[in-house]
Amino acid sequence: TGRGARAVVLPSPAQEAAWVARLLRRRHLLEGVPWSRMAVLVRSAHRTAPLRRALEHAGVPLALPPAEVPLRDEPAVRPLLTALAVVLEPDALDEAAARELLTSPLGGADAVGLRRLRRALRRTAPAAAGRPGDA
Repeated sequence: TGRGARAVVLPSPAQEAAWVARLLRRRHLLEGVPWSRMAVLVRSAHRTAPLRRALEHAGVPLALPPAEVPLRDEPAVRPLLTALAVVLEPDALDEAAARELLTSPLGGADAVGLRRLRRALRRTAPAAAGRPGDA
């Protein structure tokens, strides 16, 4: 809709939930956005009680999808979370994280691409502080 993103910090989960419920209700009633065109994604299903209560209290209909795979483990989400973790904490970039990022849709590398990258890195920094090849 061209609205962009915004960050809101509220003092409690209950106030956060009430704010979300008011926003959804306002979009539906004042702007005519159908309920079916709105969604709330939560990071952890076990901490949604205040949100559910606020949505029900505001008259916002709930349609909960089956939680077969947690959102954080979805193939499209996992590399984004890894990338964010590395941005927030650069020490989180270890061999496993690098491989995950490089071979994800974000990096687009395959086994051949990884091999070429390793060779190029070895050529440019052959004695990288005495660390083994993949490091």
